[in-house]
This record gives sequence, C-alpha cells and structure tokens, in this order.
Amino acid sequence: MERFGGDVDHVRKYFQKIEAKQNASQSNSNASRHQQREELKTKYATQLAELATAGINVNCPCVLTKLEKSQGDVNKVEFRY
Repeated sequence: MERFGGDVDHVRKYFQKIEAKQNASQSNSNASRHQQREELKTKYATQLAELATAGINVNCPCVLTKLEKSQGDVNKVEFRY
C-alpha cells in the first residue's frame, strides 16, 4: 500500500492488470501445449495404433512423452502400472 500512496483503487487496478496478463499467458500456454500434443499424435499415429492394439491406454499424456523420448520406438517404451 505504501508503494501506491495508500490509494486502494490504484492497488486494485494494478492487481487486475497483473491478473489479466497472467491469464493471457496461461491461455497461450495451454493452447500451445494442446497444439503440441496434437502434433505428436499425428507424428506417432502408427505407434499409438500399435500400442492401442496391445492394450495400452494411449489417451494418457505420458504415452506421447515416452514415445517422443524414445523417438517413436515402441520397443524402447516402458510402461509401469
């Protein structure tokens, strides 16, 4: 409050401005994460189909991460339950 000379309205506006910036960056982050996930699904569509046939839940986000780390080699991917 001291920083704003005790003006409560100024403090409120300041925090609203910061919150708006954070919400905007968070929504951009979520959108880019979703886009990246969709790109990985397309890139590893064959491997995902193979894993689904083997009974692996391919909807788990960790599956795409593991495929990316193993460069798509399903034989190197380890799944622990």
